[in-house]
Amino acid sequence: MENIDLFSIKKIIKPKPNSKKLYTATIWLTKNNEKFLFKIPFNIYQAKTSILNEILISEICKKLDIPCQDVTLANYSLWNQKGALIKSFLKNNETEISVDKIQKDYIESKFNEILGDDFYEKHIYPNISKVMFYIATNKKKLDDTKVFKLYGIKKSLESNICYKINFLDYIYNNPNLHQFFKPNAIEAIKNNRVELNKLNNILTINITDKDILKFGETYAKKHNLSFDSQNEELLCGMAVFDYLFVQDDRNTTNISFIKNENNLKLAPMFDNGFSLSYLKKGSNFNSPAFLYRNTNIIMTNLTKSKIEDKNSLAFEYITKIKNFVENDFDNFKFEFLEKYPECIDFVPEDYLHLFNGENKKKIWLDSYLDNTKLSIQNKLKNIEQNNFETNENYNFFTNNCFQQEKQF
Repeated sequence: MENIDLFSIKKIIKPKPNSKKLYTATIWLTKNNEKFLFKIPFNIYQAKTSILNEILISEICKKLDIPCQDVTLANYSLWNQKGALIKSFLKNNETEISVDKIQKDYIESKFNEILGDDFYEKHIYPNISKVMFYIATNKKKLDDTKVFKLYGIKKSLESNICYKINFLDYIYNNPNLHQFFKPNAIEAIKNNRVELNKLNNILTINITDKDILKFGETYAKKHNLSFDSQNEELLCGMAVFDYLFVQDDRNTTNISFIKNENNLKLAPMFDNGFSLSYLKKGSNFNSPAFLYRNTNIIMTNLTKSKIEDKNSLAFEYITKIKNFVENDFDNFKFEFLEKYPECIDFVPEDYLHLFNGENKKKIWLDSYLDNTKLSIQNKLKNIEQNNFETNENYNFFTNNCFQQEKQF
């Protein structure tokens, strides 16, 4: 276990008091010109199990040679706390571009493209002169009448023009625009429960595996980059892995591309702390691949076809993981506990009262790893039976783990 006092600390981000979103302190570090992120959990159930999962998933991926961010255990003696030390996957002259950023750029540009000509010609131009609009948009030069194409919805809304022509009604009465808004947003627009100046914040779209590739291809073309030929395979492989390991938080902020001078390639998997739904109380472990509690990322026939293609990376992942849980998991569990005995410190205390004996944390951790294996095996059966998108209510992992805990 490495001591991060030897590192150069660049920045420390601590959660705000009573924050509902941040459960870890984050420290940015450098060592030997390499960048690291160090996450320290607070004494909160989700935070502790997420740190444990960061390390566990990384070790499994190393074992199976699956692209994943490298995570190890480290200690920060200044605070006397252990946490996950996460190595940056970026090399020199590389930049991380999140799917969230690419998605927002893509959606807003498409929204403006559909909206631009029609809205301006029917509503803005007859009601206000170009001179007035020029002043209203902070003196930006007007090239033509395509206002929303030029400035985007955010800048156009700031001009106050939309208040004059009931822009919310205009959106509600144009079904072609509804696809760009978050679920329930159109109903809120209809009932005037959306502030016009906040409209830009509810632009969204259902995100599928195909959309992520489309966003990436569009971004690459815009910036004169090649779109790596492995991106489709890597994305579908990630979808399969996340399904098997019940990744509950693979949203557009933790899928990224790596950009260099010439190429755009999907980054290794990262931010895997919510895999296995981090044993969240009441977790539902029957979520289909790429369809999550917090996002609208949906797996289409693109990934489904890869699962059946014996030459695909997704099929390779399934084969590797199946062999792993059937033949190697018990040895891996022993090696993991030998390598990281300090992981016992990340065992949450919420359920320890269910155990008897002196080594409750060790029993819990052993049970957690055993049920990780059972959960993956159950997911593999779903894939083999082609029913991994069903809504059966089994809560398999949670029920088995807690039932075993009660036996001790």
